[in-house]
Amino acid sequence: MARARSKRSAHQGEATNADASSRASRRPRRHGVQLAPEERKRLTERVLFEAAAGRIHPVIGQTFPLERAAAAHAVMEARDAAGKTLLLS
Repeated sequence: MARARSKRSAHQGEATNADASSRASRRPRRHGVQLAPEERKRLTERVLFEAAAGRIHPVIGQTFPLERAAAAHAVMEARDAAGKTLLLS
């Protein structure tokens, strides 16, 4: 397995050696079909209408006070979050 070159972490300044397969497994993936722009617009408008009417509700998995933003980020980064993660002020 090939190893990626060392990189500097932008937020910590530490060198990292992550292999390509571990990075690829953490990338968001698209599933489903691609929609034409007109169809995407129509469906987006429909979803927004239904949400405004109170018929669609997001799944909120956990909330964190703003002071615990780092903890919220850690949960999302570890992919331990179910549903949406909210920061509350």
